Amino acid sequence: MIKKFLKIGKRKDNPNIIDANKNPPPIGTKDNRQYFRVDAEIPICLVSVPQGALYCGYCQDMESNIPYKDMITQEVNISGGGLYTLWRHPFDIGSHVAVFMILKGIKEDGLVVCGEVVRCQKIGKYYGIALRFLCRRDFKRNLILKFVTERERELIAKGKIGWIR
Repeated sequence: MIKKFLKIGKRKDNPNIIDANKNPPPIGTKDNRQYFRVDAEIPICLVSVPQGALYCGYCQDMESNIPYKDMITQEVNISGGGLYTLWRHPFDIGSHVAVFMILKGIKEDGLVVCGEVVRCQKIGKYYGIALRFLCRRDFKRNLILKFVTERERELIAKGKIGWIR
């Protein structure tokens, strides 16, 4: 039988980076995810999107207005289906959020993806925000999947994740 494991470490090397893994879900919880997830440090910014704007091409129009000055480099847990991160303020469950991110080595000039908030919980002075991506264009999801695969390879090479028998 092959089992997969992931080591989760604390961020002692850079106190300016918010660590989204301080409260990981308990082992053995039911997991219905469709995509492999990895932890990564990326520049990110979350912005509320007006209801109904997603269907008017809002996120596509935002590609030329990426708020680089508002981006914060922090730890996220990301997959092709969504992401989890700690953020400064809460979002209502079911609300839509534009996620601005820079995927190092994949999309250096920035990527905008819209998502739906599926969980929001207070964790210390931050809020744990779980988003489900609402990608209407496969090429955006493919860029995220490529980033996740590259990050997975990197973690395997460093011995931080792997396979045991």
